[in-house]
Amino acid sequence: MVFDAWKVGPAVALLCAHFGLSSDAAQTQPSVNRQIFVDADPKRDDYVDLDEFHKDAVNGFHALDHNRDGYITVAEMRAVAD
Repeated sequence: MVFDAWKVGPAVALLCAHFGLSSDAAQTQPSVNRQIFVDADPKRDDYVDLDEFHKDAVNGFHALDHNRDGYITVAEMRAVAD
């Protein structure tokens, strides 16, 4: 599955990359991993702590949950890939 990392948030993009999913941005921009990290580190201390990661993951979840029902469906994941 290919998706746009900027639609789902850095934490979700990192998780997807860990599980072998790819990002359109990762395929076209060599520094996308650095940008994902920077976006997940609002304190700019070069560490993504648990609170920062959690906030980013929640934002990514909401970006995927288009109908706001608290669940991410296959259809919602496919919609992001388009």
